[in-house]
Amino acid sequence: MFAHVVDKKIKFLSSRPASGVKLIPIDASEKPEHDSRYQYLYEKNIDQWRVEEERVVVTYDVITHDFQSFKLKKIEEIRAAAQKAADQYIARYPDFEVASWPTQVEEAKRFIVDHQTETPFCDAASAAREIDKEDFIQRVLSNAEAFSVASGEIAGKRQRLETRINSINPDDVDAVKKIAEITW
Repeated sequence: MFAHVVDKKIKFLSSRPASGVKLIPIDASEKPEHDSRYQYLYEKNIDQWRVEEERVVVTYDVITHDFQSFKLKKIEEIRAAAQKAADQYIARYPDFEVASWPTQVEEAKRFIVDHQTETPFCDAASAAREIDKEDFIQRVLSNAEAFSVASGEIAGKRQRLETRINSINPDDVDAVKKIAEITW
């Protein structure tokens, strides 16, 4: 890697020398030694690049992570992503309606078994929508099944990712890196 430097300030970086422009090499040899007590993620920060006479020296921010804390943070991140995915599915419905879904499904299932059973929610909703009660019942059951499949996929993905996170050996030198690479 090379840097184009003017008045001791980096103007641009290049992976190879360019014709007509003096580029000086970037020396990234000041990367800290690995300490087995911590897992490291290295970040280069352009503000920590020193321009010297014939080279640019890169210093690194060393971010130490306690393995267990990092693992728990990643699990929280995965759970938040799962909740966001579920929220996107139900976002088109008001909260009070989502809260009524178990009642709707319970009434619909009872109605399928016995058409004489009382179904106050389904009666009121189908009348307000001006559709046939049996049509409304079928829509409720169809929507419930679709949500069940979608939420099952979301839950299964969350469980799979958490299992991957929990299976990483904390003694592995790259354990934190492996966890960091797991994304929703």
